[in-house]
Amino acid sequence: MYYRSTATNKIMSENSLRILNDIFGGETVSNMVSDGLLVGIENPSVVDCICSGNMATAITRYREIHGCGLADAKKAVYAMRADISKARGIYKKKQKKAAAEAAK
Repeated sequence: MYYRSTATNKIMSENSLRILNDIFGGETVSNMVSDGLLVGIENPSVVDCICSGNMATAITRYREIHGCGLADAKKAVYAMRADISKARGIYKKKQKKAAAEAAK
């Protein structure tokens, strides 16, 4: 099970939440879930994890889905992140160009 933070939009694995409990006390995660600060999600996509800024979870999720080793998963996830960044850059340029043309 994975959780999405409503405050930061970051996706966290159960291991991340165990660390939070260890640091802040045993009921921290339970309280965050009951207060609505963490929302459970069953199967986040690798892209969701990348976009939330959690590369470690993205790599873990990639390994779960594809059953590959750490090195292969890391290589694939970082390539996906590069593609996402490139696509965002292209989209921003098109928006900027369209805004400039509309202002004429």
